[in-house]
Amino acid sequence: MDVRQKLLDSRQLMRRHWKVVRVVLAIACVVLLAKALLSWGRIVSLADLIPPVTFALLLASVLCGWAANKVYRLAHPTRGGMPPIRWWWMVLALVAVVVVVWTSTEWLLDQRNGLSKTDLAKQRIEALRTGLAAGVGLGAAFTVLLALRRQQHHEDATRKTEDDATERHITELYTKAVEQIGSERAAVRLGGIYSLERLANSNKDHRQTIVDVLCAYLRMSSNLPDTNPTVDQAASVRPQAHQGSTDLEPALAAESSEREAREEQEVRAAAQQVLTSHLRCPETRADAAAQKESFWPGLRLNLNGAHLHLFDLRDCSVVSATFSDTHFHGESDFTGMTCLREASFNGAQFHGNAWWDDATVHSTADFTHAVFRGDASFDHTRFGSPPPPAAPSQAPNPALFDDAQFLGQVSFPQAVFTGVARFVKARFARRASFSGAEFQASAYFSKASFDEGAMFLTLHWSRGGQSGEQNVVFQGSASFSEATFGGEAHFGSVEFHDGVDFRAHVRNFRPEEGRYSWPRGYRLAPDTGATREVVSGNRP
Repeated sequence: MDVRQKLLDSRQLMRRHWKVVRVVLAIACVVLLAKALLSWGRIVSLADLIPPVTFALLLASVLCGWAANKVYRLAHPTRGGMPPIRWWWMVLALVAVVVVVWTSTEWLLDQRNGLSKTDLAKQRIEALRTGLAAGVGLGAAFTVLLALRRQQHHEDATRKTEDDATERHITELYTKAVEQIGSERAAVRLGGIYSLERLANSNKDHRQTIVDVLCAYLRMSSNLPDTNPTVDQAASVRPQAHQGSTDLEPALAAESSEREAREEQEVRAAAQQVLTSHLRCPETRADAAAQKESFWPGLRLNLNGAHLHLFDLRDCSVVSATFSDTHFHGESDFTGMTCLREASFNGAQFHGNAWWDDATVHSTADFTHAVFRGDASFDHTRFGSPPPPAAPSQAPNPALFDDAQFLGQVSFPQAVFTGVARFVKARFARRASFSGAEFQASAYFSKASFDEGAMFLTLHWSRGGQSGEQNVVFQGSASFSEATFGGEAHFGSVEFHDGVDFRAHVRNFRPEEGRYSWPRGYRLAPDTGATREVVSGNRP
C-alpha cells in the first residue's frame, strides 16, 4: 500500500511540473544539436576525437528527446490508442538527416592532408557519397521506426476490437443474468444469481455493479413461509381434503403459495451465500491460498430494508455496510468483520442472537434505534479507530447506540470505543455487561435504562497461557445523568480519568449487600421509597 501511494504521489508531482521539465529537456536537445553542428571546424586540438564526440552528442540529443516524450506521456496519458504524428516530428527527423549528412561529409573532407588534386577530388566524391549513405541509413532507420509504429498501431486497434467484443459479451451475459433474476421461476432466478457470480469472478471491474444487483434483489420484499405452523393451521387444511373440488381450491392455492415462498427463500439464501463467501478475507481462513482468487475486496454493501435470514458475515471485509431498517431473522454473525468506513444499522431489527466478537469498524458505527430481540455479544469489538494509513491527526469516529433497545442479554467485554460512545436513552431489558471495556473518548449513558443489571466489573481474562485482569476505563468524560437502574449496578472498580456525572436513579431498590457499588464520590440518597437517587457524596 505504501509503495503504491508513493508511485501515485510521484506521478502527481510529475504532472504538476511537466511543463518545466519538458522545456528544460527541449533546450538541452537544441543546445546539443547546435554543439554538434558548430564545433567541428573550430576545435583543432580535438580533431582526432571528433567522430566519438559527434556520436555522443547525437546520442545524447536522441536520449533527451526520448526523455521529453516520456515525461509528456506520463503527464498526459493517452486514451484510445497512439497519438497522431506531429508535424514537428517530421521536421526533427529531417534536421537529424541533414545533420548526419553534413557532419559525416564535413569530417571526411577534413581528412585531406597530403593528398593530390586527383586524390582530393576522389576524396570529396567519397565523402559526399559516404555522407549521403549515412543520411540514407538514418532515413532507413526512421522508415523502420515508422513501420514499427504502424505495426503497434495495428496491434492496438486489434486489441481495442477484442476489448470491445469482450465488453459486449460481458454486457450480454450481464443482461441475460439480470433477466433471469426477474423470472417467475425459482430455478431460473437461481441460475441468474450463479451466472452473476461467475461473471464477477472473471471481471473485477464489474464486481461492485453485480454486488449492487444482488443487494437490490435482497432488498425486495419477501413473503417467507412460517417454518413452524401451528396445530390449528395444519388442522384447518385437513378437513378440506374430504370436501368437494371447489372447497379444495383455497387449500391448493395456499399450498402453492407456500411452495413458492420456500423456493424464494432458497434463492435468497443463495444470493446471501454468494455475497458473504466472496467478501470473506482469505487471511483469516485456513485455505487462504485457494480462496485468494475468489475474494472480492473493496466493495460496498447496501441492504437497507432487506429481510435477511441467518446472515453470516464472519471474517468479511467491506468498505462500507448499510443495514438501515434491515430485519435479521435467526442468528446473525458478524464475528471478525472489518468495515473500513461507516457501518449503519440505524433502525435495524435483530430477531435472533447477534454476534460481533472481534469485529472492527474503522468509521462511524451507527446502531441508533436498533432493536436486539435476542442476545448480543461485542467481545473485543473495536469501534471508530481509523485504518492504519490514516493521518495521525484524523479524529476517531463515534459509536452510536442512542435509543437502541437490547431486549436480551448484551455484553461488551474488552470492547474498545476509540471515539465518542453514545448510549443516550438506550434500554437494556436484561443484564448488560461492559466488563473490561475501554472508552478512550467521552461516553454518554444519559437517560439510559438498565432494567436487570449494569455490570461494569473488572474482567479476569486468560488467553494463550497468559492471564490478567482489566478494569473498565473511561479516559474521557462520562455521563450517566438521569440513567435508571432496575437491578444490580456495579461501578466500584471503574476508572474515571476525566470525571463522571452520575446523577442517576435506582428503581425497585432492594437493600441487599453486594447488590450496588457506585463510583467513588457517589452514594444512594437516604430515601425510604422504592425509587432512590444516586447523589454526590458531598450532598446530604
